[in-house]
Amino acid sequence: MGGQIRRLLAAIVFTGAAGPAVADVADVKICLEEHARGQIAGTAQVSESVPDAEELLRTVGSFFGMERDISILSCGIVEKVESWAASSQDITQELRAAGVPPGRYVVYNPVWIREVIGNDRDQAIFVFGHEFGHFVRGHFFERKEIARDRKELEADRFGGCATGRMGSNWSSINNLMLRIRPKAGDGFYPSATDSITSVKEGFEACGGSAVQMCRSPENGVESWGYEVKIDKESNWRGGGGSQPGYCAEAASELRQKYTNRSEFEVITSNERTRDTCSPFRCIEYKYFCTIMVKGDPVYLEAPCKN
Repeated sequence: MGGQIRRLLAAIVFTGAAGPAVADVADVKICLEEHARGQIAGTAQVSESVPDAEELLRTVGSFFGMERDISILSCGIVEKVESWAASSQDITQELRAAGVPPGRYVVYNPVWIREVIGNDRDQAIFVFGHEFGHFVRGHFFERKEIARDRKELEADRFGGCATGRMGSNWSSINNLMLRIRPKAGDGFYPSATDSITSVKEGFEACGGSAVQMCRSPENGVESWGYEVKIDKESNWRGGGGSQPGYCAEAASELRQKYTNRSEFEVITSNERTRDTCSPFRCIEYKYFCTIMVKGDPVYLEAPCKN
């Protein structure tokens, strides 16, 4: 009950002139307290393919030769992902009573991570590398007075550097920034264009190649969304036909049913004959054809052409 009351107070008290940054800190404090009291359980798991958020962040830090005491917690109270560094003066009596020590914390909403990032490890590296950047750039103590949107740009650059060092795919990071940043800066977050510029600078400075990759038909097919074998047979026909001719006819019929992005490959063909006017020769033919239909292609990635 105490946690629910504090959530309500945070929603009421911290959504006014103080601005969203204060509300974020209030949410983080609630999460830390409820974790410490055992009211929130669970490990720092991002997704099935990114199972250990803490290990991921430490891996990012290792590329910069830094040992950071960072605690990572999942909590549905925060909107997205928030970092907070707390000195002994920042630990309130309530937090101290719950057993929350001073330190560096990253708290993330697992639903937001799942819906926005899914199983994309490169995007997860950026998100947690970005939060790491807030600590490295002194945004909580030494340089805490700089504007919030400038802090975000600096953290973006650090996140870009982390993804560059770890060999991430630029198109994946670029796609993420287009989705999570506003079209125009709002004083809290920079615009998507400004963020992408900052991320790209860090990415390229740390060894990444920001060549935009595209998937298009001219690159060839990497895989198919579905492959199905279809058996076709003709009616009895007189002379003049052939197996290849009937298979071409059957494929043409299938094209009316499947999309024009499909491919049709003849796997096997056969025929049967019968004489309908013995002892005279009135030979008829029945043709059989097995066709592999492939559809919903996933095209190979290659550098985009302007």
